[in-house]
Amino acid sequence: MQKVFYSHSAKHTITDVSGNKTIDQIKAEFGNYADLQEIEIDPEIEAVKAQPNGDIEKYNRKDETAVAKAAKKAAKDEKEARLKTQLSLSDSDWNDLKEALR
Repeated sequence: MQKVFYSHSAKHTITDVSGNKTIDQIKAEFGNYADLQEIEIDPEIEAVKAQPNGDIEKYNRKDETAVAKAAKKAAKDEKEARLKTQLSLSDSDWNDLKEALR
């Protein structure tokens, strides 16, 4: 486990990879941030992001990456379908065109 410390006022993120440091130790080492927050994460599957209100939130980065990839693929498929329709191509003609452009 790792600990992530975040100061909204300074916009600083500090990661303690040992997971052993306290807020007081981080303040002594990096500066006395008044609004320092602490959150513990599993770096294999989690990450943190700062919210507009200054809070930090952990999220499952693997799930978020999968959702982003799916959205990107859906957008690409939609663009391809629109272009195929505009060019009035059959499936085989579309595949031939894609292969020729690679």
